Amino acid sequence: GDLEGVAAEECSLLSAVTGGFAAVNIDQPLIRRHLPDGGVTIATFGRGDDADLRLSAARYEHPWLHFEVNGRFEYRLPMPGAHNAVNALGAIAIARRLGFEHEEIAERLSGLTPPPMRCEIVVDGELTVLNDSYNANPQSVLAALEMLLTQPCGGRRVAIIGEMRELGAAALRLHRVIAERLRDSSLDEIGLVGPAAELMSDVLRDDRPFGPNIERYASVADVAERLPGRLRPGDVVLLKGSRAVGLERLVEPVLRRGRLTPTG
Repeated sequence: GDLEGVAAEECSLLSAVTGGFAAVNIDQPLIRRHLPDGGVTIATFGRGDDADLRLSAARYEHPWLHFEVNGRFEYRLPMPGAHNAVNALGAIAIARRLGFEHEEIAERLSGLTPPPMRCEIVVDGELTVLNDSYNANPQSVLAALEMLLTQPCGGRRVAIIGEMRELGAAALRLHRVIAERLRDSSLDEIGLVGPAAELMSDVLRDDRPFGPNIERYASVADVAERLPGRLRPGDVVLLKGSRAVGLERLVEPVLRRGRLTPTG
């Protein structure tokens, strides 16, 4: 029904870990209200000062995401996105519980192979694709946009955004939240695919004097036909949408354009 219900349901799992251990991200304030008082040992992680494992610094320098925990321990991941450093804190908490030292944890994290379509960076010719198309919800879209905005770029930053599905009655409101972030961003171009264009149209209007250029595409096939011709050398393109949208089908058309771009 709402985020409160989701928080209660997720935290109810902890009642089954009596005598065990759980690593819990407490960045979402709702979570804190539903943590059990006993029965399970909990290590908290996140960005907050009161987290047991706190993300104290993060910066991306291709191809490494460097981050620091509790102002002391340094790690790196071969993928962009500060949100992935927060995810890694959960893994670090569990590894420490199992007796691994920080040096071994750091070595294992640096050798991580990211799964396909999750913060995947693909470079070919003079174009870069950030393929984060496996799925989408409001938080992951905002994280992907931050990833795009901090990615080194010699040209323009282009976001291709598909619909976020399975949001129920909150769909219109939550798409508006994303649209407002897009509208106020320093992106150069935004492509809205299929239903995303209708859901965000009242925020991303064509009569705005400033802000990113907005392109509307009827389908993924429409993007594949029109987008490559709009791209320039040095552009970075983010693909983000729900699994059913299938934005990963755009990787090859975009990169084909990059290979055809003359150099020198």
